[in-house]
Amino acid sequence: MNLRERRNKFGGLFVAIVGMLLVSACNSAGSAAQEIATATSVAPANETAEAPLSTQSDLSGPIELKIWLPPEFSPDRGDLAATILQTQLDNFRVENPNVQIEIRLKQEIGAGGLLDSLEAAQIAAPLALPDIVLLSSDLLPSAIEKNLLTPLDDHLSAPLGEDWYSFGIQSVISDGQIYGIPVAGDALILMHRFSALETAPKTWAESVEEPLSIGFAAADPNSFFSLLHLANGFDSDGSVSQIELGNESKIQELLAYYLDGEAIGVFPFWLAQFDTQEQSWQAFIEGQTAMVVTWSRRFLSSSDSNLGASLLPTKEGSPFTLAKSWSWTLPSAEGSHAEVALGLAEHLSEPEFIAQWTAAAGLLPTRSSSLTAWSPDLRQALASQIVPVAYAMPAPEKRLLVGLPLSEAIVALLKQEISLDTAVQSVMSSLPLP
Repeated sequence: MNLRERRNKFGGLFVAIVGMLLVSACNSAGSAAQEIATATSVAPANETAEAPLSTQSDLSGPIELKIWLPPEFSPDRGDLAATILQTQLDNFRVENPNVQIEIRLKQEIGAGGLLDSLEAAQIAAPLALPDIVLLSSDLLPSAIEKNLLTPLDDHLSAPLGEDWYSFGIQSVISDGQIYGIPVAGDALILMHRFSALETAPKTWAESVEEPLSIGFAAADPNSFFSLLHLANGFDSDGSVSQIELGNESKIQELLAYYLDGEAIGVFPFWLAQFDTQEQSWQAFIEGQTAMVVTWSRRFLSSSDSNLGASLLPTKEGSPFTLAKSWSWTLPSAEGSHAEVALGLAEHLSEPEFIAQWTAAAGLLPTRSSSLTAWSPDLRQALASQIVPVAYAMPAPEKRLLVGLPLSEAIVALLKQEISLDTAVQSVMSSLPLP
């Protein structure tokens, strides 16, 4: 029996969320519509020569699957998103009564986090490896580089085709191979108060016409806001993996924009003290800024009717943003239950589930059929603007190459400590150019 035949045995349950949960979802963070749309057709798979996953186990006997999750995705959190996830897990167990599922929570970063634990288990205790891990796009590149994940290209029952948004697919592809199934995303946006302005600026010029302040973490070495102007070098698969390190004219345009904004109060000097988005968000909540650069999850999880959201302003007004994502990954192809684990991963990637789960969690769906199932409200309207123009966020190490010198130059400009020319040269001299 091949993998696709086995997949038919283990997957495909419709998530049975009762009407009460659906109504609750509508009253919380932008719920999915009560009638969940079915998946759209996908492109045909590319034939590859991948070896099949291990099939040596007796799949009719007792099977225990271990899943590692970041704490924010725990099915025991007690909120609607957790209930939806737990229900989907329960459905799989009902269909497969010989399967038991063990959930372990691991922090995404830091000692003992997901990557550290995966690497340690692979070296010292392979039997302790999880069967499925939910990894963020920030961790995926390192996990792939360290050979901690199994390529899934020829093992999926259906390809990641037209129903999947580009930002999710980009995040799981490396050297032409697929290392995960993307299920949720979060993108950079601009939030504003309707009491301050009805419509947010779409271009740099519009954003500096009036002294309405825009909050962002100026000292953050990731320089997320700045990357939108510089991260337009793309790999053949469309991902934003290159940043125009050597483009001095673009860096000058960007720093001149910040300097112009500082002159009229759009970018107040005290933004220089913020090195995290939490700080700039708190300043926005306290009314210190009219707008703030933040993540879409802030808006999609909010019930404040005075808040609006849009794409970030770009130099020419072209719609564009960067997104991070989370994907189901398989650490090992040699484990005795690898095929069952893949069946569960695909079960947790069905469009009906993604629709309900992301809507309740305030995250972006990775499938168009899932977004279609959302309630037609302001949240769906924003998500519909984001997902067609979102690209995968560059990996952390690539962000820091340009982000650190940029953040230092921006802070100095906001404090009026250096001139524009000096700031540009400071950045250029700090870049690791060939």
